[in-house]
Amino acid sequence: MDAREDQIFDFAALQPEPLARILDCNPARRYAFTKGSWNTAQSVILASRPYSLKWKFTEDSFAFEDDGTAFVDTLINRHSSFGSLHFDCKIDDMPLSRQNFKRLLKLGNFDKLKLRYLDEEMILLPFAANVHELTYVINARDFQPKHIKSLNVKTRKLKLGIGLDDVVDWDRIPVSFLNRFSEIGTFEKLHFSVNSWDLRQPIDVNKVTSIAEAIISVIKANQCLMHLNLSHSYYTFDWLPHLQSIFEAVGGHECLRELIVPDYPEQEDPNYSWLKRLLTRNRSIMVLYHKGDKITDGSSIDRLYALNRCYRGSAALMKEESISLRPHLVAAALQNNASRKFDHAALLLANHVDVLSEFMHGADLEDVPCVGELTRENSDSGISDAHCEPVDQLKRKTRVQPPRAAKKISRYKY
Repeated sequence: MDAREDQIFDFAALQPEPLARILDCNPARRYAFTKGSWNTAQSVILASRPYSLKWKFTEDSFAFEDDGTAFVDTLINRHSSFGSLHFDCKIDDMPLSRQNFKRLLKLGNFDKLKLRYLDEEMILLPFAANVHELTYVINARDFQPKHIKSLNVKTRKLKLGIGLDDVVDWDRIPVSFLNRFSEIGTFEKLHFSVNSWDLRQPIDVNKVTSIAEAIISVIKANQCLMHLNLSHSYYTFDWLPHLQSIFEAVGGHECLRELIVPDYPEQEDPNYSWLKRLLTRNRSIMVLYHKGDKITDGSSIDRLYALNRCYRGSAALMKEESISLRPHLVAAALQNNASRKFDHAALLLANHVDVLSEFMHGADLEDVPCVGELTRENSDSGISDAHCEPVDQLKRKTRVQPPRAAKKISRYKY
Protein backbone atom coordinates (compact mmCIF):
# COMPACT_ATOMS: atom_id res chain seq x y z
CA MET A 1 0.00 0.00 0.00
CA ASP A 2 1.33 3.48 -0.81
CA ALA A 3 0.36 7.06 -0.13
CA ARG A 4 2.33 8.36 -3.11
CA GLU A 5 4.16 6.70 -5.93
CA ASP A 6 7.49 7.42 -4.23
CA GLN A 7 6.32 6.27 -0.79
CA ILE A 8 5.74 2.52 -0.81
CA PHE A 9 5.30 0.58 2.41
CA ASP A 10 4.32 -3.03 3.03
CA PHE A 11 1.34 -2.50 5.33
CA ALA A 12 0.37 -6.14 4.89
CA ALA A 13 3.30 -7.08 7.13
CA LEU A 14 1.81 -5.19 10.09
CA GLN A 15 -0.18 -6.71 12.92
CA PRO A 16 -3.71 -5.33 13.39
CA GLU A 17 -2.96 -3.00 16.34
CA PRO A 18 0.06 -1.23 14.77
CA LEU A 19 -1.89 -0.96 11.53
CA ALA A 20 -4.79 0.71 13.34
CA ARG A 21 -2.45 3.19 15.06
CA ILE A 22 -0.82 4.17 11.76
CA LEU A 23 -4.17 4.70 10.06
CA ASP A 24 -5.56 6.66 13.02
CA CYS A 25 -2.58 9.02 12.96
CA ASN A 26 -3.35 10.01 9.34
CA PRO A 27 -7.13 9.80 8.91
CA ALA A 28 -7.23 12.26 5.99
CA ARG A 29 -4.47 10.60 3.95
CA ARG A 30 -5.28 8.88 0.66
CA TYR A 31 -3.96 5.34 0.32
CA ALA A 32 -3.52 3.19 -2.78
CA PHE A 33 -3.37 -0.61 -2.36
CA THR A 34 -1.02 -2.03 -4.95
CA LYS A 35 0.59 -5.21 -3.59
CA GLY A 36 0.29 -7.70 -0.78
CA SER A 37 -2.35 -9.94 0.76
CA TRP A 38 -4.49 -8.86 3.71
CA ASN A 39 -5.76 -11.35 6.27
CA THR A 40 -9.12 -11.28 8.01
CA ALA A 41 -7.96 -9.28 11.05
CA GLN A 42 -6.34 -6.62 8.89
CA SER A 43 -9.49 -6.41 6.73
CA VAL A 44 -11.60 -5.74 9.81
CA ILE A 45 -9.23 -2.94 10.89
CA LEU A 46 -9.40 -1.46 7.43
CA ALA A 47 -13.20 -1.35 7.30
CA SER A 48 -13.90 -0.34 10.90
CA ARG A 49 -12.03 2.97 11.29
CA PRO A 50 -14.43 5.50 12.91
CA TYR A 51 -13.76 8.22 10.31
CA SER A 52 -14.12 8.64 6.56
CA LEU A 53 -11.43 6.92 4.52
CA LYS A 54 -10.02 7.38 1.02
CA TRP A 55 -8.91 4.07 -0.50
CA LYS A 56 -7.83 3.11 -4.00
CA PHE A 57 -7.40 -0.48 -5.22
CA THR A 58 -5.28 -0.90 -8.33
CA GLU A 59 -4.95 -3.81 -10.77
CA ASP A 60 -1.46 -4.84 -9.69
CA SER A 61 -1.39 -7.72 -7.21
CA PHE A 62 -3.29 -6.70 -4.09
CA ALA A 63 -5.79 -9.18 -2.67
CA PHE A 64 -7.80 -10.15 0.40
CA GLU A 65 -7.04 -13.66 1.64
CA ASP A 66 -10.75 -14.38 2.04
CA ASP A 67 -11.76 -12.59 -1.19
CA GLY A 68 -12.99 -9.61 0.83
CA THR A 69 -15.64 -11.38 2.92
CA ALA A 70 -14.50 -9.95 6.27
CA PHE A 71 -14.05 -6.52 4.72
CA VAL A 72 -17.62 -6.42 3.38
CA ASP A 73 -19.08 -8.01 6.53
CA THR A 74 -17.55 -5.22 8.60
CA LEU A 75 -18.85 -2.57 6.21
CA ILE A 76 -22.37 -3.96 6.52
CA ASN A 77 -22.27 -3.33 10.27
CA ARG A 78 -20.73 0.11 9.90
CA HIS A 79 -23.04 3.00 10.87
CA SER A 80 -20.95 5.95 9.63
CA SER A 81 -19.90 6.72 6.08
CA PHE A 82 -16.85 4.84 4.83
CA GLY A 83 -15.78 7.75 2.64
CA SER A 84 -14.27 7.23 -0.80
CA LEU A 85 -13.56 3.90 -2.50
CA HIS A 86 -11.87 3.73 -5.91
CA PHE A 87 -11.47 0.49 -7.87
CA ASP A 88 -8.94 1.32 -10.58
CA CYS A 89 -9.09 -2.16 -12.07
CA LYS A 90 -11.28 -4.40 -14.16
CA ILE A 91 -13.63 -6.88 -12.54
CA ASP A 92 -11.30 -9.86 -12.97
CA ASP A 93 -8.45 -7.95 -11.29
CA MET A 94 -10.41 -6.83 -8.24
CA PRO A 95 -9.32 -7.90 -4.75
CA LEU A 96 -12.93 -8.90 -4.02
CA SER A 97 -14.81 -11.89 -5.35
CA ARG A 98 -17.75 -11.18 -7.64
CA GLN A 99 -20.19 -12.10 -4.90
CA ASN A 100 -18.57 -9.79 -2.37
CA PHE A 101 -18.37 -6.99 -4.91
CA LYS A 102 -22.13 -7.33 -5.51
CA ARG A 103 -22.69 -7.19 -1.74
CA LEU A 104 -20.54 -4.06 -1.51
CA LEU A 105 -22.56 -2.29 -4.22
CA LYS A 106 -25.74 -2.84 -2.21
CA LEU A 107 -24.36 -0.93 0.78
CA GLY A 108 -25.38 2.67 1.40
CA ASN A 109 -22.45 3.99 3.39
CA PHE A 110 -20.13 5.42 0.71
CA ASP A 111 -19.63 9.11 -0.05
CA LYS A 112 -17.89 8.41 -3.33
CA LEU A 113 -17.53 5.26 -5.39
CA LYS A 114 -15.32 5.18 -8.48
CA LEU A 115 -15.32 2.27 -10.98
CA ARG A 116 -14.40 1.43 -14.55
CA TYR A 117 -15.03 -1.18 -17.24
CA LEU A 118 -17.11 -3.88 -15.59
CA ASP A 119 -18.27 -6.88 -17.60
CA GLU A 120 -21.72 -7.71 -18.91
CA GLU A 121 -22.80 -9.40 -15.69
CA MET A 122 -21.98 -6.36 -13.56
CA ILE A 123 -22.29 -3.28 -15.77
CA LEU A 124 -25.72 -2.12 -14.56
CA LEU A 125 -25.18 -2.69 -10.83
CA PRO A 126 -23.20 0.49 -10.01
CA PHE A 127 -26.06 2.70 -11.22
CA ALA A 128 -28.31 1.22 -8.53
CA ALA A 129 -25.69 1.73 -5.80
CA ASN A 130 -26.89 3.98 -3.00
CA VAL A 131 -23.86 6.29 -2.98
CA HIS A 132 -23.58 10.05 -2.59
CA GLU A 133 -21.47 10.37 -5.75
CA LEU A 134 -20.71 7.79 -8.44
CA THR A 135 -17.87 7.96 -10.99
CA TYR A 136 -18.18 5.30 -13.65
CA VAL A 137 -16.27 4.74 -16.92
CA ILE A 138 -17.88 2.37 -19.41
CA ASN A 139 -17.58 1.15 -22.99
CA ALA A 140 -20.53 1.88 -25.27
CA ARG A 141 -20.08 -1.47 -26.99
CA ASP A 142 -21.06 -3.26 -23.75
CA PHE A 143 -24.54 -1.67 -23.64
CA GLN A 144 -27.75 -1.87 -25.59
CA PRO A 145 -30.49 0.80 -25.53
CA LYS A 146 -32.85 -1.73 -23.95
CA HIS A 147 -30.49 -1.93 -20.94
CA ILE A 148 -30.81 1.82 -20.41
CA LYS A 149 -34.50 2.39 -21.04
CA SER A 150 -35.53 1.50 -17.49
CA LEU A 151 -32.17 2.07 -15.81
CA ASN A 152 -32.33 2.71 -12.08
CA VAL A 153 -29.92 5.48 -11.03
CA LYS A 154 -30.03 6.25 -7.32
CA THR A 155 -27.26 8.79 -6.96
CA ARG A 156 -27.92 12.47 -7.61
CA LYS A 157 -24.27 13.15 -8.40
CA LEU A 158 -22.93 11.21 -11.38
CA LYS A 159 -19.69 11.33 -13.36
CA LEU A 160 -20.13 9.17 -16.44
CA GLY A 161 -17.48 8.62 -19.09
CA ILE A 162 -18.41 6.64 -22.20
CA GLY A 163 -15.77 5.09 -24.45
CA LEU A 164 -16.81 5.01 -28.12
CA ASP A 165 -14.08 2.85 -29.65
CA ASP A 166 -15.15 0.02 -31.95
CA VAL A 167 -18.72 1.34 -32.18
CA VAL A 168 -20.29 2.35 -35.49
CA ASP A 169 -23.42 4.19 -34.32
CA TRP A 170 -21.52 5.77 -31.45
CA ASP A 171 -24.17 8.38 -30.65
CA ARG A 172 -26.83 5.78 -29.87
CA ILE A 173 -25.70 4.78 -26.36
CA PRO A 174 -24.80 8.31 -25.14
CA VAL A 175 -28.17 9.60 -26.33
CA SER A 176 -29.95 6.67 -24.64
CA PHE A 177 -28.25 7.51 -21.33
CA LEU A 178 -29.04 11.20 -21.62
CA ASN A 179 -32.68 10.52 -22.48
CA ARG A 180 -32.92 8.34 -19.39
CA PHE A 181 -31.32 11.08 -17.28
CA SER A 182 -33.97 13.48 -18.54
CA GLU A 183 -36.69 11.05 -17.48
CA ILE A 184 -35.17 10.65 -14.01
CA GLY A 185 -34.86 14.41 -13.54
CA THR A 186 -33.30 14.40 -10.05
CA PHE A 187 -29.61 15.06 -10.75
CA GLU A 188 -27.77 17.78 -8.85
CA LYS A 189 -24.33 17.23 -10.36
CA LEU A 190 -23.47 15.69 -13.73
CA HIS A 191 -20.10 15.15 -15.40
CA PHE A 192 -20.68 13.72 -18.86
CA SER A 193 -18.00 12.83 -21.40
CA VAL A 194 -17.74 10.77 -24.57
CA ASN A 195 -14.30 9.74 -25.77
CA SER A 196 -12.69 7.86 -28.60
CA TRP A 197 -8.98 7.25 -28.99
CA ASP A 198 -9.36 6.04 -32.55
CA LEU A 199 -7.96 9.00 -34.52
CA ARG A 200 -9.02 7.39 -37.79
CA GLN A 201 -12.66 7.97 -36.97
CA PRO A 202 -13.80 11.34 -38.38
CA ILE A 203 -16.12 13.72 -36.56
CA ASP A 204 -19.73 13.11 -37.56
CA VAL A 205 -21.53 16.44 -37.19
CA ASN A 206 -25.00 14.91 -37.11
CA LYS A 207 -24.09 12.52 -34.30
CA VAL A 208 -22.52 15.32 -32.28
CA THR A 209 -25.70 17.34 -32.77
CA SER A 210 -27.91 14.52 -31.50
CA ILE A 211 -25.85 14.25 -28.28
CA ALA A 212 -25.84 18.04 -27.79
CA GLU A 213 -29.62 18.14 -28.16
CA ALA A 214 -29.94 15.35 -25.59
CA ILE A 215 -27.73 17.33 -23.17
CA ILE A 216 -30.00 20.35 -23.57
CA SER A 217 -32.98 18.15 -22.69
CA VAL A 218 -31.15 16.98 -19.56
CA ILE A 219 -30.54 20.60 -18.50
CA LYS A 220 -34.20 21.50 -18.91
CA ALA A 221 -35.53 18.35 -17.23
CA ASN A 222 -33.27 18.37 -14.16
CA GLN A 223 -34.43 21.47 -12.33
CA CYS A 224 -32.21 20.79 -9.30
CA LEU A 225 -29.03 20.52 -11.38
CA MET A 226 -26.32 22.77 -9.89
CA HIS A 227 -23.11 21.57 -11.54
CA LEU A 228 -22.61 20.48 -15.16
CA ASN A 229 -19.21 19.47 -16.53
CA LEU A 230 -18.82 18.87 -20.29
CA SER A 231 -15.07 19.45 -20.46
CA HIS A 232 -13.61 15.95 -20.80
CA SER A 233 -14.62 14.80 -24.27
CA TYR A 234 -11.84 14.22 -26.77
CA TYR A 235 -11.00 13.71 -30.44
CA THR A 236 -14.21 12.64 -32.18
CA PHE A 237 -16.45 14.96 -30.19
CA ASP A 238 -16.65 18.75 -30.01
CA TRP A 239 -19.14 20.70 -27.89
CA LEU A 240 -18.06 24.14 -29.11
CA PRO A 241 -20.39 24.48 -32.14
CA HIS A 242 -23.31 23.82 -29.79
CA LEU A 243 -22.34 26.09 -26.90
CA GLN A 244 -24.74 28.83 -27.96
CA SER A 245 -27.70 26.44 -27.71
CA ILE A 246 -26.40 25.02 -24.43
CA PHE A 247 -25.99 28.56 -23.05
CA GLU A 248 -29.59 29.33 -23.99
CA ALA A 249 -30.79 26.34 -21.97
CA VAL A 250 -28.54 27.19 -19.03
CA GLY A 251 -29.69 30.82 -19.06
CA GLY A 252 -33.21 29.83 -18.04
CA HIS A 253 -32.12 27.39 -15.33
CA GLU A 254 -32.77 28.63 -11.79
CA CYS A 255 -30.47 26.25 -9.88
CA LEU A 256 -27.44 25.80 -12.12
CA ARG A 257 -24.40 27.42 -10.54
CA GLU A 258 -21.42 26.04 -12.46
CA LEU A 259 -20.90 25.09 -16.10
CA ILE A 260 -17.51 23.69 -17.16
CA VAL A 261 -16.64 23.53 -20.86
CA PRO A 262 -13.46 22.49 -22.71
CA ASP A 263 -12.88 25.86 -24.39
CA TYR A 264 -14.63 28.94 -25.74
CA PRO A 265 -15.40 29.30 -29.48
CA GLU A 266 -13.69 32.65 -30.02
CA GLN A 267 -13.77 32.28 -33.81
CA GLU A 268 -17.55 31.85 -33.86
CA ASP A 269 -18.15 34.39 -31.07
CA PRO A 270 -15.17 36.80 -30.88
CA ASN A 271 -17.14 39.36 -28.84
CA TYR A 272 -18.27 36.78 -26.26
CA SER A 273 -21.88 37.79 -26.95
CA TRP A 274 -23.15 34.25 -26.14
CA LEU A 275 -21.53 34.37 -22.71
CA LYS A 276 -22.67 37.94 -22.05
CA ARG A 277 -26.26 36.97 -22.77
CA LEU A 278 -25.96 33.95 -20.49
CA LEU A 279 -24.55 35.98 -17.59
CA THR A 280 -27.30 38.57 -18.04
CA ARG A 281 -30.05 35.95 -17.93
CA ASN A 282 -28.58 33.73 -15.21
CA ARG A 283 -26.85 35.85 -12.57
CA SER A 284 -25.90 32.85 -10.45
CA ILE A 285 -23.87 30.94 -13.05
CA MET A 286 -20.09 30.63 -13.36
CA VAL A 287 -18.67 29.38 -16.67
CA LEU A 288 -15.25 27.78 -16.30
CA TYR A 289 -12.54 26.06 -18.31
CA HIS A 290 -11.76 22.44 -17.40
CA LYS A 291 -8.96 23.51 -15.04
CA GLY A 292 -11.27 25.78 -13.09
CA ASP A 293 -10.31 29.16 -14.59
CA LYS A 294 -13.16 31.56 -15.23
CA ILE A 295 -13.92 32.24 -18.90
CA THR A 296 -13.67 35.99 -19.56
CA ASP A 297 -12.68 38.59 -22.13
CA GLY A 298 -10.80 40.50 -19.45
CA SER A 299 -13.14 43.50 -19.38
CA SER A 300 -16.92 43.49 -19.92
CA ILE A 301 -17.30 39.87 -18.80
CA ASP A 302 -15.48 40.69 -15.55
CA ARG A 303 -17.86 43.60 -14.96
CA LEU A 304 -20.81 41.31 -15.52
CA TYR A 305 -19.45 38.83 -12.99
CA ALA A 306 -18.99 41.70 -10.50
CA LEU A 307 -22.56 42.89 -11.05
CA ASN A 308 -23.82 39.34 -10.61
CA ARG A 309 -21.94 39.04 -7.33
CA CYS A 310 -23.77 42.17 -6.23
CA TYR A 311 -27.04 40.57 -7.31
CA ARG A 312 -26.34 37.43 -5.31
CA GLY A 313 -25.27 39.43 -2.29
CA SER A 314 -28.42 41.52 -2.48
CA ALA A 315 -30.52 38.38 -2.77
CA ALA A 316 -28.74 36.97 0.27
CA LEU A 317 -29.76 40.05 2.26
CA MET A 318 -33.38 39.32 1.35
CA LYS A 319 -32.99 36.05 3.26
CA GLU A 320 -31.74 37.81 6.37
CA GLU A 321 -33.84 36.41 9.21
CA SER A 322 -33.56 39.52 11.37
CA ILE A 323 -35.84 42.20 9.95
CA SER A 324 -34.19 44.86 12.07
CA LEU A 325 -30.69 43.98 10.86
CA ARG A 326 -31.33 44.12 7.12
CA PRO A 327 -31.51 47.96 6.87
CA HIS A 328 -28.13 48.20 8.59
CA LEU A 329 -26.58 45.74 6.14
CA VAL A 330 -28.07 47.48 3.10
CA ALA A 331 -26.79 50.85 4.36
CA ALA A 332 -23.34 49.41 4.91
CA ALA A 333 -23.28 47.93 1.40
CA LEU A 334 -24.33 51.27 -0.11
CA GLN A 335 -21.59 53.09 1.79
CA ASN A 336 -18.90 50.66 0.68
CA ASN A 337 -18.94 48.44 -2.40
CA ALA A 338 -21.89 50.07 -4.16
CA SER A 339 -21.08 53.71 -3.32
CA ARG A 340 -19.48 54.58 -6.69
CA LYS A 341 -21.19 52.04 -8.91
CA PHE A 342 -24.58 53.22 -10.10
CA ASP A 343 -25.70 49.86 -11.50
CA HIS A 344 -24.76 48.10 -8.24
CA ALA A 345 -26.55 50.67 -6.08
CA ALA A 346 -29.62 50.61 -8.31
CA LEU A 347 -29.77 46.83 -8.16
CA LEU A 348 -29.37 46.85 -4.39
CA LEU A 349 -32.13 49.42 -3.85
CA ALA A 350 -34.46 47.75 -6.37
CA ASN A 351 -34.28 44.57 -4.29
CA HIS A 352 -34.84 46.44 -1.02
CA VAL A 353 -37.49 49.05 -1.77
CA ASP A 354 -38.84 48.74 1.76
CA VAL A 355 -35.46 49.69 3.17
CA LEU A 356 -35.26 52.67 0.80
CA SER A 357 -38.65 53.77 2.05
CA GLU A 358 -37.41 53.51 5.62
CA PHE A 359 -34.42 55.68 4.75
CA MET A 360 -36.68 58.32 3.17
CA HIS A 361 -38.80 58.52 6.29
CA GLY A 362 -35.70 59.67 8.12
CA ALA A 363 -34.90 62.43 5.61
CA ASP A 364 -35.50 66.15 6.34
CA LEU A 365 -36.91 67.52 3.08
CA GLU A 366 -38.53 70.74 4.36
CA ASP A 367 -35.75 73.10 3.30
CA VAL A 368 -34.91 71.55 -0.07
CA PRO A 369 -35.77 74.02 -2.84
CA CYS A 370 -37.55 72.67 -5.88
CA VAL A 371 -36.25 73.28 -9.39
CA GLY A 372 -38.97 75.86 -10.15
CA GLU A 373 -38.10 77.96 -7.13
CA LEU A 374 -34.42 77.89 -8.04
CA THR A 375 -35.21 79.07 -11.58
CA ARG A 376 -37.33 82.02 -10.37
CA GLU A 377 -34.71 83.04 -7.83
CA ASN A 378 -31.95 82.93 -10.42
CA SER A 379 -34.03 84.93 -12.89
CA ASP A 380 -34.82 87.63 -10.30
CA SER A 381 -31.18 87.99 -9.38
CA GLY A 382 -30.01 88.18 -12.99
CA ILE A 383 -28.10 84.93 -12.84
CA SER A 384 -28.50 82.81 -15.96
CA ASP A 385 -29.12 79.06 -15.93
CA ALA A 386 -25.69 78.51 -17.40
CA HIS A 387 -24.09 79.88 -14.25
CA CYS A 388 -26.20 77.84 -11.84
CA GLU A 389 -24.60 75.09 -9.85
CA PRO A 390 -26.20 71.67 -10.22
CA VAL A 391 -28.98 71.03 -7.75
CA ASP A 392 -27.12 68.16 -6.12
CA GLN A 393 -24.19 70.49 -5.33
CA LEU A 394 -26.29 73.06 -3.50
CA LYS A 395 -25.88 73.33 0.24
CA ARG A 396 -28.97 71.92 1.90
CA LYS A 397 -30.14 70.44 5.15
CA THR A 398 -31.26 67.19 3.58
CA ARG A 399 -29.65 64.24 5.26
CA VAL A 400 -30.60 60.57 5.02
CA GLN A 401 -29.24 59.01 8.14
CA PRO A 402 -28.96 55.25 8.22
CA PRO A 403 -29.48 53.61 11.58
CA ARG A 404 -26.59 54.10 13.97
CA ALA A 405 -25.77 50.39 13.83
CA ALA A 406 -24.93 50.75 10.14
CA LYS A 407 -21.87 52.81 11.00
CA LYS A 408 -20.57 50.06 13.21
CA ILE A 409 -20.64 47.55 10.38
CA SER A 410 -19.44 49.79 7.57
CA ARG A 411 -16.94 47.14 6.60
CA TYR A 412 -19.73 44.74 5.61
CA LYS A 413 -19.23 43.45 2.08
CA TYR A 414 -21.92 41.73 0.09
